[in-house]
Amino acid sequence: LHSILNARMQMYRLEHGKDMSTHAISQMLSRTLYYRRFFVYYTFNILAGVNDKGEGFVYSYDAVGSFEAQKHAVNGDGGVLAVPLLDNFVNKKHRQLADKEEMTKEEALKVIKNTLNAVVEREITTGDSADIYVITAKGVEHEIFPLRKD
Repeated sequence: LHSILNARMQMYRLEHGKDMSTHAISQMLSRTLYYRRFFVYYTFNILAGVNDKGEGFVYSYDAVGSFEAQKHAVNGDGGVLAVPLLDNFVNKKHRQLADKEEMTKEEALKVIKNTLNAVVEREITTGDSADIYVITAKGVEHEIFPLRKD
């Protein structure tokens, strides 16, 4: 799947002289997954990116290409444990006195790391580390965050 998407993005770049937008890639991934709906890839993808205006997007996919854009997305065994925490801290759901200010990058990283630690304590199949990617208009930062220390 990854090589197919890379090839299609490269073809787009050659034909149009520019990179695909995040929204265009989200549509292409959805169509690619839907095309294989009878012989699915069995991948549950998350696509994240920044548009030309600096706005961030996160798209979450099921195996047959249905997707939705959100402020956060989670896949995997521990996802059911992480979603309520992220809903509360990122989307500020179920909080009566929540401020409407967006989190800083440092605050967001702290929330993500605390959420990962909480999931690891309750989900035994979660791995030993997490790859955290911070995507901004300036580029992509990568951090490997160790989870289990036992």
